[in-house]
Amino acid sequence: MAVRIKRGSSRLTHSELVKVDGIEFFTRPNIPDIDPASDDNYYRVTDTDRIDTISQEKYQRADWWWVLAHRNDLRVLPSDLTSGQTVVIPRAALVRRSLF
Repeated sequence: MAVRIKRGSSRLTHSELVKVDGIEFFTRPNIPDIDPASDDNYYRVTDTDRIDTISQEKYQRADWWWVLAHRNDLRVLPSDLTSGQTVVIPRAALVRRSLF
């Protein structure tokens, strides 16, 4: 499968395409734990939301969606994200310090 990832803006920037038993999938990047903080924000999911669009809205970085998935213990995306669910959004500065 030929996949073109636009580095720096794609939600898959930090992922690798792998093939196991004939099935291709993108790996989940190694994201450090980000502990709960008093200044975490919360977002209520709507029917049209995707985790990468929430990340883009909150961080201006669609490729940080893994941070939200990890922080909110979402394992089987997108099916883990449901309308009405509240998602914890760690502060951008804290995420930046944890990732870089």
